[in-house]
Amino acid sequence: MINIKRRWSGVIVTVAIVGLLGANMVSAQGATQVAKLTGTITVTSNHKHAMLVAAAFMKRYPGIKVKVQVITDATALQQQIRTQLTSGTAPDVFTVWPGNGSPLATTVLNKAGNFLEDLKSGPWAKERSRQWVKKMPANFIAGGSYEGRYTTAIYGGHGIGAIYDKTTLDADGLTAPTTWTQLLSFCRAAVGKGKVAFALANQEQWITQLINYALVPSLVYSKDKNFDAKMAAGTASFGTSGWKTAFTKYMEMNTSGCFNKDPLSLNYAGSQALVATHGAYGLINGDWAVVDIQKQVPNDKFILLQLPATDNPADQWMAIAAGAGLGINAKSKNLALANAFLDFYMSPAGLRIVAPIDGGIPPFKVRGLKLSPILGEVQKYMAANKGTAFMDQNWPNAKVQSEHLVGIQDIFAGKATIAEVLAKMDAAYKQG
Repeated sequence: MINIKRRWSGVIVTVAIVGLLGANMVSAQGATQVAKLTGTITVTSNHKHAMLVAAAFMKRYPGIKVKVQVITDATALQQQIRTQLTSGTAPDVFTVWPGNGSPLATTVLNKAGNFLEDLKSGPWAKERSRQWVKKMPANFIAGGSYEGRYTTAIYGGHGIGAIYDKTTLDADGLTAPTTWTQLLSFCRAAVGKGKVAFALANQEQWITQLINYALVPSLVYSKDKNFDAKMAAGTASFGTSGWKTAFTKYMEMNTSGCFNKDPLSLNYAGSQALVATHGAYGLINGDWAVVDIQKQVPNDKFILLQLPATDNPADQWMAIAAGAGLGINAKSKNLALANAFLDFYMSPAGLRIVAPIDGGIPPFKVRGLKLSPILGEVQKYMAANKGTAFMDQNWPNAKVQSEHLVGIQDIFAGKATIAEVLAKMDAAYKQG
């Protein structure tokens, strides 16, 4: 899934050395080897924690300089990195998503060419006997692999649901809904309070997918766990499945006043501001979104709940999957430095920096790291085995996701119907 926040205008930031929490990332022998390295590497990430990890890394290894570029607009990031990979000017380390749903997804990049270093069997990995790889959960390894090559280090798992400002709910005497019928009633009650239930920022394409991603697990996968396999076999389709129901419910939410007027005119930063100024009770997004909103209203309490798609509690599922990660440019001229940096990123010292900012669940237990209470709902659905991957991670190409994102904007603009968008998604899927 396209997992981003606001864009930092693409400015390259050479991170200053600051004092951050440190810990040994490798054995004493390995640390000694890294300490002998000198040089400069470039990193392009979709998240600001890259800057902080780089600062901690440079403090530990002052002979290595890390230049970090943060671009949180996924479309801009993907376009830039793909162009750079083609021209041979890509950074040494960059954001890669698991699965198959974007131009910078693991499968897409590996199919397109030898762009990514093998993190499990490459020369550096063999020399260092990477312990963090051995601790990664199977689904994180699978999402970061292609044809036996493990190329994407995923640093967190995430859930998508309804984020509510509980402080505002309590002040207005409202309760978060747990059924579809309650959801529509909640939207009407919000309007009666002079607010909207959810801030929706469909000006940005990545936002458009999130409501479907919150509804589809309950409407499709709770009823048919083999849906992806049937799609691959050609015995199922978007247009004849619960995907059609999800789109219909998405539009019903819109006509029921669940969202702000003209969602196509609101960007992600604007949706955060609408919640922070109490013009909306919440938004539908990934757990990562809470971190940014909380900064604007630090005294408010936020909760993340599953978005109900039916009135039957047994049907309620949640989208829970591996989030973004990092890959190493296979053609980097600084492979030793890039590998050392990635090892630090995935070490306890790195993940202690990443997890509180990323807002997700680290790939393995990190001593001394306390997870946010926001993740309670995600953990509950994980434990109940009622979670499914972000849908695009299992699609055969990035074109399906493109049709999905653009299609939703076209529906809101009155340029397309649900049936037309689903037909384009099915046609893109069949291209393999």
